[in-house]
Amino acid sequence: MCRTCHASKTDIQRKYLEGQFQKRNAADHLEKVTLMEGLSKAGFKYWSKQWGINLRSPLLEIEDIDLSVCLVQDPMHILTEGLLVKELCLMLYDFIVFKRYFTISFLNNALNDFSHSYLVEKNKPEVISVDMLLNCRLNQTSASMITLCCVLPLVIGQKVQVGNGKWKTFLLLIQITLLATSPYATDDTASVLEQLIYTHNDNFISEYTKSPLTPKSHYLVHIPKQIQRFGPGRNHWVMRFEGKHLFFKNIKWKCFKNIALSMSMRHQLWMCWRQLRVNGKCSENFLYSGDSIANMEAVDSPLSLSGEGLFKDIKLACVFFVYCKRS
Repeated sequence: MCRTCHASKTDIQRKYLEGQFQKRNAADHLEKVTLMEGLSKAGFKYWSKQWGINLRSPLLEIEDIDLSVCLVQDPMHILTEGLLVKELCLMLYDFIVFKRYFTISFLNNALNDFSHSYLVEKNKPEVISVDMLLNCRLNQTSASMITLCCVLPLVIGQKVQVGNGKWKTFLLLIQITLLATSPYATDDTASVLEQLIYTHNDNFISEYTKSPLTPKSHYLVHIPKQIQRFGPGRNHWVMRFEGKHLFFKNIKWKCFKNIALSMSMRHQLWMCWRQLRVNGKCSENFLYSGDSIANMEAVDSPLSLSGEGLFKDIKLACVFFVYCKRS
């Protein structure tokens, strides 16, 4: 069930433009929420599935917020953890098993030998197996999926037969991903993106007759309008939040007494450690002397943001963090 419109399973398979769907609106949503609060348990369960509403959102208490508009779609989960994974698996399985354009060993060796930029050194694609392709599950992060899609045309482009429909459809999806996750966008970007999404979904139905469009394929339809309203899609995704959350997930805790304090202490020590260079001086990636600001009131402080005083008091904390990290 889409939180932006009233799309049905049948509509998703044959409509690829946002204007073809009946939009949700604040007044209609509030009316349905009010009606559901007076229903029996069985009636609530039925209409909850029909309308896609589970309960009254606390956000309704905030004035001038339309939940059908302000709850944006996330490009990361729609593309890098959804459509890209599924379509890439379907396409590669067809190329390797049925068409035999290349082997899985060739693909992995080519990806491993590719000269990646230092900017994506930590986001290189992982090894791919035929079983992964068969199950439509890749052991890739969102960042490595973007790297894989940018590199793949350079790696296997010459191996694919000219005019292959599945390859053309996948190239459209790469263009959609780059535009939907770009830090820069204009009204023209949204218009081009809308046309690319329409063409891609239409081609996907033709090329993969046994694989229907998923709900994420429909959510993609709403992204062009979302970009027009709220700006570049890079500002809507949750990748940076997931990246920050990964720090806490990777720590193996042995004591769960006051876990919030333990997590905040470990995070602050880690940030202190990152803000120091090897020689003990401050890293300009985080702090620097600053720009000249006129008419600024002087404030007495034992620490100086422009000098090394800020870091003298936290060197011991950084050493302690390194000790904790190694242990």
